[in-house]
Amino acid sequence: MKYNRIIHNELSTGETDKELAVIRNEKIGYMLQFHYLLAEYNVLKNVMLPGMKLAKDTDTA
Repeated sequence: MKYNRIIHNELSTGETDKELAVIRNEKIGYMLQFHYLLAEYNVLKNVMLPGMKLAKDTDTA
């Protein structure tokens, strides 16, 4: 089945897995479910974790 992805009014086709991961991290994000929260962190830190990882990944790139 073929389909088109339009993200932020741009047609998105043919991206590599790494490029799709960047799109998901930067433009889509994800929702945290209660059972995935890390008990050692408060709510704010749990919500900030994906952005902190993204910043770390771009620092090493």
